[in-house]
Amino acid sequence: QLQHPGIVPVYELGRMPDQRPFFAMKLVEGRTLAELFAKRASPEHDRHHLIEIFEAVCQTMAYAHSRGVIHRDLKPSNVMVGAFGEVQIVDWGIAKVLGRAESPGASPTPAGRSTSRIETRRSADSSTASKSLVGTVLGTPAYMSPEQARGANDDLDERADVFALGAILCELLTGVPPYTGAGTKVLLQASTADLSDAERRLARSSADGELVALARDCLAPERAARPASAQVVAERMHTHRVSVEERDVLGCAMLRTV
Repeated sequence: QLQHPGIVPVYELGRMPDQRPFFAMKLVEGRTLAELFAKRASPEHDRHHLIEIFEAVCQTMAYAHSRGVIHRDLKPSNVMVGAFGEVQIVDWGIAKVLGRAESPGASPTPAGRSTSRIETRRSADSSTASKSLVGTVLGTPAYMSPEQARGANDDLDERADVFALGAILCELLTGVPPYTGAGTKVLLQASTADLSDAERRLARSSADGELVALARDCLAPERAARPASAQVVAERMHTHRVSVEERDVLGCAMLRTV
């Protein structure tokens, strides 16, 4: 139901003669953002290209949030980068459809725009059995918001994805996600929002101050302090890119003058 160049389309779904379900999707070939991160010699290597990829991820998530859908498992290994620069977010298996009242980033539908909403079998069933199981941790702890790490699944909204975007940006800028370790250690860091190490790494980063500030805003432990949705993050990324391009043009002009 999400139709966007940054989301892999499903061509068909149904049941086989023996009643096993199936779906057919576009074949996506390329490398994950995690692979691109891993091959860097340092966090500074290929940063401009990776920032462009990250902006595309933000734009795709801005679209999903505008349709009332959150991903809940955003991480570099769920971002595919094709051979010709196409960027697609994959693995929407634990995505959640929000009610409009749940969505702090929701805005009125513009005139002429379709008002159709995303529906799933779960959203059609209002029984308690269809709701998220409170206390069940869904997602990847190294990129997870504190509310998600605590298992408060019915309280999640766009700002959980915004935190994950900040975690990806943190890894892009510093080489390491906000939380490191394995098992219960990393989950404990995530649930208590222990970002002290991430803060130190961001402070030492050679990246543009605007990007460091955006990462910090997205990683705010209190969700009310984060940008309301991926749309806000995408807009800030766009503003940053435009300002960098303007500085580059000005720098070239000054060199020619000299």
